[in-house]
This record gives sequence, C-alpha cells and structure tokens, in this order.
Amino acid sequence: MAWLQVYRRAEKSALRVELNYTRRENIEKMKEKLEPLGLREGEHFTVTWLGEEKVGHLRLLKEGIIELAYVAKHGPEPQRLEAAALLNHLRRKAEVKGREVLEKLEELIRKGEEKSMARLVGRTFEVELEAGNRNVKAEAVIRGVKSWIEENEKEPRKSKLHIEIETEISTRDTAEKTPVAWRMTYFRRSKDNAVIGYTTTHADAPGGRDEYAKKQRH
Repeated sequence: MAWLQVYRRAEKSALRVELNYTRRENIEKMKEKLEPLGLREGEHFTVTWLGEEKVGHLRLLKEGIIELAYVAKHGPEPQRLEAAALLNHLRRKAEVKGREVLEKLEELIRKGEEKSMARLVGRTFEVELEAGNRNVKAEAVIRGVKSWIEENEKEPRKSKLHIEIETEISTRDTAEKTPVAWRMTYFRRSKDNAVIGYTTTHADAPGGRDEYAKKQRH
C-alpha cells in the first residue's frame, strides 16, 4: 500500500505529512491504520476526494502527529507498537528531506510524549527520603514536569534524555513545604545498546536534603 510522505511547505516552513493523490483503496487502508490508534478524521487527519471520489489525499495534521507520539509512548499494546512503527516511518521520510524537517517532526513528537506528563501536575504521592541513618516519609505534590534531550552531535548515540519532576514535600508533622526536584536521566550503553537510567534529587531547603530531613524529626 501507499505510505505517508513528509514535506516542508515554503511558507513559514510548515510541516506537511500526506498520502498524496492516490487511489481510494490506499486512503481507506491508511484510515484503518490511524483510527484504531484513536486518531479521528477532522481532528487528527483530513481526507479530500477528487472527481468521483476514486482519487484523493489524506493529510495527517500536527495534532495527529502529537497524538501518535502520545500513543507510541503511553498507549497499550499493540497500539503502542503500531504508533511507534508509523513514527519511525515518518522519521525516515523526514531525514531524507533534511535536518530542519526532521527537527520540526521531533518537536511535535516531544509534545505528544509529554502530554501525559502535564496530567501529573497537582497529583499527590508518598515518598521516602534517606538522610544519614534515617528514612523520612513525606507527601509530595507535583508542581511541574519537563523533559529535554542533551544532544551529542559528534556521537548521537551518546545523547541523554532528562526528565525532571518538581514537587513540594511536607509531612503530617509540619505544614512547611519544601521544593524538591527529581531528575531522571536515560542513555544507551555503548557495548550492548541497553538503556541505562539513574535518578538524582535536590532540595531547595538550606543545607539540601539532609537539612530538610532534620526538620522532620520532631
């Protein structure tokens, strides 16, 4: 079947993702791929028919790319795998068109991947902070979530993904709230391409996390 192509419009360098001027059969098959992933005609993609509707073109809107990225990152299987395969196809097409086109596509993909992160803001969860020989249980309220890629232009495989969660921490014993941030970093190990991750924390209380824990002892 025919596949989506990636273009760059001259005006405003807008990104276009289309299945262009092809038979109705190809349009219907592409719709059958997109709709089970939660993409809706008119909201995430459009279809325009020509003549007697035997030929037309399908355009994947930016909202569709964002939704595809969300499903590929956070959706259930097999939808997640199908969405990831479509995104990989778009990446390959964008690479052929040049760096600027690929960057615009990746920008939309990041927005989709971060959609569920925004939904976390305001949620509360229990955490345990280790300070010296003492563990302190506390309640954390998420105040912000952000992610970014630390690019390594010379060796792209050594690029790192950072996810930072900003919270306010308090315990039942005190109403005082202290900002604490968790930063998760992921990268690929050179020898076997395995994904490795680690987490660091930072408290804005004077003296950092240890001083914050001391405040909770009474």
